[in-house]
Amino acid sequence: MSESSNYDETEELTKRGFSIKESTGKILGFNANFFADYIKNRVNILYAKDGFFYIYENGIWVKKEDSEMERYSTRS
Repeated sequence: MSESSNYDETEELTKRGFSIKESTGKILGFNANFFADYIKNRVNILYAKDGFFYIYENGIWVKKEDSEMERYSTRS
């Protein structure tokens, strides 16, 4: 793997909340707050363990029933 590729991978993992030791590439830890921010900025629909879909609207996650999800699947 090239040095540039390693840097890109490390940068992406860091954005996702991982702490990486630059000299070795070893994962040192995980920050759930950074991960939550990463998801919040990239995902608008989640399917949670409780069996419901959640849509990120106006700064909050809103639970949606299955019957409401059809309108979201047809958006372009």
